[in-house]
Amino acid sequence: MPWKGVYRRWNLSLALLPQDDSTTNALLPANLSHSERSTLADLQSVSGRDFDKAYAKDMVKDHKKDVKEFESAAKDLSDPDLRAWAQKTLPVLQEHLRMAQDMETESY
Repeated sequence: MPWKGVYRRWNLSLALLPQDDSTTNALLPANLSHSERSTLADLQSVSGRDFDKAYAKDMVKDHKKDVKEFESAAKDLSDPDLRAWAQKTLPVLQEHLRMAQDMETESY
């Protein structure tokens, strides 16, 4: 999946932003949340078309949430470096949402 490389580059570029009190809160979590662990377990319990459907549905849900958060960050963040990073990242997330929606449509 080509998305993996994009997200890896984003993580690296985020880590390279100047660190101060406002960017400290932007660091990525080291562990999966309870919800993420639950989603992982659900996906591990299915295969074939059922996996495809569940995966696509989760990707749409996750990308909708991410796009909404990045739209807000691109407008409202007080840290100019983080705001610029969100503005730069948002169009790619929007495209990934569109791709996930296409994938969800195709899996049914």
